[in-house]
Amino acid sequence: MVVFDREGRFLGSWGEGTFTRPHGVTITPDDTVYCTDDHFPASLTYSGPQPVTRAQARFTAFPLDTFVRRAGYSPGRGARAEAGDGPAVAVPAGSRRSPWSGHHASPKSIVLITGTKTERRLAARERTMATYPFNAKKLETLMEEAKVDLLLATTRHNIRYLTGGRYHHFFLRTTRQGASQYLSAVGLPRGRFQDAFYVGRRQEQRELAHRPLWISQVSLGVSASAGVAGLTVETVKKLGLQNATIGVEMPFLPADAFVAIQQGLPQARLVDATALLGELRAIKTPEEIGILREAHERVAEAIHATFRWGRDGVTTQELYDHIRVEVEQCGLDFLYCFATAGPSVLRAPSTVECPPR
Repeated sequence: MVVFDREGRFLGSWGEGTFTRPHGVTITPDDTVYCTDDHFPASLTYSGPQPVTRAQARFTAFPLDTFVRRAGYSPGRGARAEAGDGPAVAVPAGSRRSPWSGHHASPKSIVLITGTKTERRLAARERTMATYPFNAKKLETLMEEAKVDLLLATTRHNIRYLTGGRYHHFFLRTTRQGASQYLSAVGLPRGRFQDAFYVGRRQEQRELAHRPLWISQVSLGVSASAGVAGLTVETVKKLGLQNATIGVEMPFLPADAFVAIQQGLPQARLVDATALLGELRAIKTPEEIGILREAHERVAEAIHATFRWGRDGVTTQELYDHIRVEVEQCGLDFLYCFATAGPSVLRAPSTVECPPR
């Protein structure tokens, strides 16, 4: 580190032989000077002009009073430091540039922030992984263990889970469409979630424009299952994964879509990833637990309302129909109800009247 005055006169230096590949100097608002060197795998801390060992405290500031007094260095407010391409330390989330760039200050302390390019890349990746609407680290581990190169989700529940709650509203109730069925797909390449893709129906374009996915690669076309499979094959080839092991939801994937993928990617190996996706979702987050609790409370409210509505002579079909309305008025999707009442043990709804007691 070489110090000059405003006129360019040499005042002093320190750290000769310590820096390997200096890559930036930045002064923070609290007058700490950060120096980056991208060839050091760990930080160096200095106390005065003499360096200490690399094993000592990481990212620790030290006072430069001794050095400043000895060198007679007092730059006042004329010193200027630009952010280099070293690691971005304490930069606010979402910032595209260092908030310290161009800050004018008189340095009070210096810290050498170091780290290899690999370390910085891994740190950036960790931050990105935390932004996905699912446990990305867990999914990557599961895919690694199953030796799955590409995960392809096609069921409503898993597409909603992987996209953060989104599914084409037109087919929330049923996926049947003419002689085929609606199908959409989310693809996640292992180790490359930034290359994730979504394949869906052409009519979803405005919906997606209004509420964009976190997935940037979107392909929309014919919504029939075989057509979506064809678009999926094209996308997989663009990603260079035509020879990959692809995990699909075997019990739920339409046969024509499976055949289309198999024929379009003859070198790929299709395996069942149903259990993998189940394991991903097995441990609930606090937010998911909160959703389950709220759903339980709303269902209980619908059941109590139906009990209050019930009367002598009502059929289990009428009970079934009433609770369905109550559930939907609570903002839930009705699935089924076991409606056993009276002397019968039949759980399916029936039009047989229960005689009064």
